[in-house]
Amino acid sequence: MAGRHELIPVNCADKIKEIPGVGEVFPRYWGYYYDALPDANYTILGINDSL
Repeated sequence: MAGRHELIPVNCADKIKEIPGVGEVFPRYWGYYYDALPDANYTILGINDSL
């Protein structure tokens, strides 16, 4: 994806858990927020560990 992260569907979590060495799998929410006042970009990150 041109140097960016690749989105993985949540329904792939069980297959990812089967990979040797993987301890936990949980979705995260990730994005950017642009604030015009200070002319700044913020990275927003949240997790949902209820899987």
